[in-house]
Amino acid sequence: MALSVKEGRVSSVTLLRRLNNRSRKNETYEVFGEVGRAVRASVLRQMAAEGPVPRGPRGHQPPTPRECPSVRRL
Repeated sequence: MALSVKEGRVSSVTLLRRLNNRSRKNETYEVFGEVGRAVRASVLRQMAAEGPVPRGPRGHQPPTPRECPSVRRL
């Protein structure tokens, strides 16, 4: 798709109009959905192959609101 836009075969406006349609019958929308699922599966496989994610001293727990200075108190 990017090459088609770059070469002038498809205008970017037409492409955005087709992608914003969200119609199940829209082939472009379905293809991009499948590409997204394939990329997500590939990334998950790579992460699983790399092994466990290194953890900090607290493990995987997020900081409490008292420990996090960026949290605004209500």
